[in-house]
Amino acid sequence: MDVVIRILMGLTGLAMFVCLIMVVVQLYKQKGIVHAILGFICGLYAFIWGWMNIKKEELKLKNWMYGWTALLAVYILLAILSVVVANILSNVSSAIGG
Repeated sequence: MDVVIRILMGLTGLAMFVCLIMVVVQLYKQKGIVHAILGFICGLYAFIWGWMNIKKEELKLKNWMYGWTALLAVYILLAILSVVVANILSNVSSAIGG
C-alpha cells in the first residue's frame, strides 16, 4: 500500500511540475527572465503570482492554477496518508513480533 501511495505522490508531483512550468512561461512573458528564474527556483513565488494574475484572460492561467491547487491538495493528503499507513504497518509489525 505504501508503494502505491508513493507512486501516486510521484505522479502528482510530476503533474505539479508541469503546472509550474506553464505558469513560469507566462511569468517570463509578462515580467522577464529574472522573474521566471525566481519563479522556477521558488515555486511559491510562481504559485502566488499565478493566483494574483488569474483574471487576466490573455495569460490563460485559470485552468493551470485550479489544477495546480487541486494537485497540491491531493499531494498533501497523500503525504498524510503515507504517514498514517506507515504508522499502522509499524504497529502491526511490532504487534506480531516482527
